[in-house]
Amino acid sequence: KNATTQLAKAQRTTIVQTIAASGTIEPAKQADLDFAVSGRVTHVRVKVGEVVQKGDALANVGTAALMQQRAAAEATVRADEEKVAADSAGSAQQAADEAALTAARSALQNATTAVKDAALRATISGTVTAVNLSVGQAVSGGTGGAQNSSSDASQVSIQSTKTFVVSATVDDTQ
Repeated sequence: KNATTQLAKAQRTTIVQTIAASGTIEPAKQADLDFAVSGRVTHVRVKVGEVVQKGDALANVGTAALMQQRAAAEATVRADEEKVAADSAGSAQQAADEAALTAARSALQNATTAVKDAALRATISGTVTAVNLSVGQAVSGGTGGAQNSSSDASQVSIQSTKTFVVSATVDDTQ
């Protein structure tokens, strides 16, 4: 038998096929946030459904006690700096005073961070999906404002609204 060949011009086309799938859709990013410091809530600045940007203040706790701790740490650093300056070179007391100064500077850094952490800030841009805070409520310091991976209710939850993850099951016959 003789084979025949037929030439055809190639064309671009779109093939559309509908398939059935079942699955889930969820935001690519979600942040469950908690205060990193303990205190009493003084402001709740967001509500469910509100759109926030990364870095926005969501809520605050009172800073009076935190400011006092920072002021005390600053005074300790100044006093320890004076002790180190007054020590004679190479003395055993100088080494002890320098160690105390290092510890005091660390305490000052921690106190400064605590004052900054009195504001709970959004770690992602998105929509507020939960607010479990009210003015006057006492909160305990937790995860440093970072994402909370526990199953406990977070103080504020945010979901991204720009990117989603779809997990779907498609029958192999489709």
